[in-house]
Amino acid sequence: DDRFCLMASTAVIKRLGFTVKSVEDGEDAVDLIVQKKESFRVLLMDKNMARMDGPEAVRRIAQHFSSPTLREEQEGEAAESVLSQQQQQQRVPCVVGLTGDTVEDAHSEFVAAGADRVMLKPVQVAELQSLLMQ
Repeated sequence: DDRFCLMASTAVIKRLGFTVKSVEDGEDAVDLIVQKKESFRVLLMDKNMARMDGPEAVRRIAQHFSSPTLREEQEGEAAESVLSQQQQQQRVPCVVGLTGDTVEDAHSEFVAAGADRVMLKPVQVAELQSLLMQ
């Protein structure tokens, strides 16, 4: 999202008692999960971002958690053991798409990409708190 909305959302989530890590676009979000193997309980993904939109980032993150990589396929059982250890350490997050678009296509695009849920912006504090407490 734009920097102002990102800062405001971060402040609200921190006030609710949660730790926040934010990035400015989908490409950076994918990098955190896929390359850096960071683990999160919940991912809030805006639909319209620079470099890579939300649904594409969600698709790539979902693929990361659902299929082995080429390297793992080539290395066979040894890689399966390493993969198993990494999967135990890296939690599969609840992925929530955020959009200001009220058209059904915006919702469907996130769901088709692998999002667990879609929320309309502006997100209400009570709705966000309910999501984070699950």
